[in-house]
Amino acid sequence: MAGSKNFSISRKGYNPAEVDEYIAASEMSAADLRESYAALQTKYDSLFEENGKLIKEREQLRQECKTMAAALKQLRENSDNQPVESSDDEYKAKYEETAAQLKDALAQIEELKSQKAEAPIVVEPASASQMIEEVAQVVKRVESDARRKAEAVTAAAKLEQTQAQLIHSRVNDEVKSLIQMLESFLEEHEKSE
Repeated sequence: MAGSKNFSISRKGYNPAEVDEYIAASEMSAADLRESYAALQTKYDSLFEENGKLIKEREQLRQECKTMAAALKQLRENSDNQPVESSDDEYKAKYEETAAQLKDALAQIEELKSQKAEAPIVVEPASASQMIEEVAQVVKRVESDARRKAEAVTAAAKLEQTQAQLIHSRVNDEVKSLIQMLESFLEEHEKSE
């Protein structure tokens, strides 16, 4: 850039070639400055616009975080208020159903025994005792099968109940952890503003 320039003095005044050269250099310098200013202005406008978009996006994310935190809090409250007993009722119903089946089987056995006692004995004594023994074995098998089924249903019910409580506990822990993370995230961003 041509700042202050000393012109040589001639009889007629300043040297016209030097003055023209100085004016041309000044005009080029001014044109360069105008171009640089226009480029900087364009960059500033672009950055200002981008900053506005980022502010809106950040606000939207904060709102989404707040919404998510509220939803997680509601979910935690709902899961805390929901009793685990509902699954106990299912297990109890299964157990009672199996117990009812066992009672029915025992009733049928008793009915067979009473029918056998009322029926006239027309068979030989050896074959009658053999039949009684076979019926007794069948009765024992039916009773042991029914007991095994009842014990298996009870054990499965207890196992499912334990698993449900464990899952419930894990879900509660995860929800609490997520809520704490969201709350700390929101607190950090509120402090930074």
